[in-house]
Amino acid sequence: MATPRADPAASDPEVDGFLALLAARRAPKTVDAYRRDLRALGDWLGGPPSKATTDDLERWLAELRAAGLSPATIARRVAAVRSFFRHLILLGARTDSPAAARSSDRFQSARVRRSLPRW
Repeated sequence: MATPRADPAASDPEVDGFLALLAARRAPKTVDAYRRDLRALGDWLGGPPSKATTDDLERWLAELRAAGLSPATIARRVAAVRSFFRHLILLGARTDSPAAARSSDRFQSARVRRSLPRW
């Protein structure tokens, strides 16, 4: 019988702390979306999202684009990851952010095109 693999994002205390703090400031659906996004990153990494490097994030973003995810979904995932690493820096858990815009121009989300409403 196969042993179930631990969920990297759920078992990461840094993710849990981030989500708890986020829950006090954001809507429940936003917190759930960020939880899914960080879990997806952890699953892709095969470890905790807090250990990601800039190269990891660039490859992950390239795979999201290649998988055909919508620009809005990719933008939300990038926002979740950036917010998470900003949180880690504020806590002193990291000194750098692999998701910061200045650390890599390639880790940028596509602009979300908005259409005008129809009357």
